[in-house]
Amino acid sequence: MERYYDIDGNFMFECYKLSDHLSYLIRERRNAITAEMDSEIASGDDSECLKEDSLFYTLIQMQRIDFSKKDVDFTCVSEIDFSNSSFEQSCLYWDSFQYCKLDGVNFRDCDLRGVNFFDCTFVNTDFSGADLGYSNVGRGAHLCSADLSTAIFNETNLIGIEYDETTIWPKGFTPPPSCTDEACAIYIQEYGFMDTEEKSLLLTYGKVRNRNPAFWPNDVPKPNK
Repeated sequence: MERYYDIDGNFMFECYKLSDHLSYLIRERRNAITAEMDSEIASGDDSECLKEDSLFYTLIQMQRIDFSKKDVDFTCVSEIDFSNSSFEQSCLYWDSFQYCKLDGVNFRDCDLRGVNFFDCTFVNTDFSGADLGYSNVGRGAHLCSADLSTAIFNETNLIGIEYDETTIWPKGFTPPPSCTDEACAIYIQEYGFMDTEEKSLLLTYGKVRNRNPAFWPNDVPKPNK
């Protein structure tokens, strides 16, 4: 059983597996929406089914929660307000955030390779030291149509990310080119050239981005060569 606290250290909830807990909350919320709409239709007044204060517009509240230093296997979460929560030094490899509020979230030193961000908000989101670059099997994070105008990018790995002309970056910030099929193919080919030990280290320690051990994090064991 894992216990989760807010960023001030106050107990918030406990669960066996975070992904299962969030899936349960999403499922319960959708059941509530369905029940509300069915009730309004049954009463003969379905004009209020999508009113602005309906559950349809209410995000699940997960604000100011400390998710740091965890292997967070969300798989896919949607319609959750994570504002001002912390995922510092966590691994969210190939997870997916859909219609989520990520304002003020701390993603510092977080493994975000291959993460799909779809229609999320990023007001003052901190990506310092995070890795959004190439995943082990191809493209990095998906940031198409994202408004990142107030996001913080300090020593962030963005090589391999996918974005488009609608993505808004901070004023004066120049991101690396968006990943192309050709660049992705070259990366996968290079990954194929790694020996078994290098691949094992890369898969186990997500921060390994350079084949030269001199650039690897201190907590990553060096190959016996």
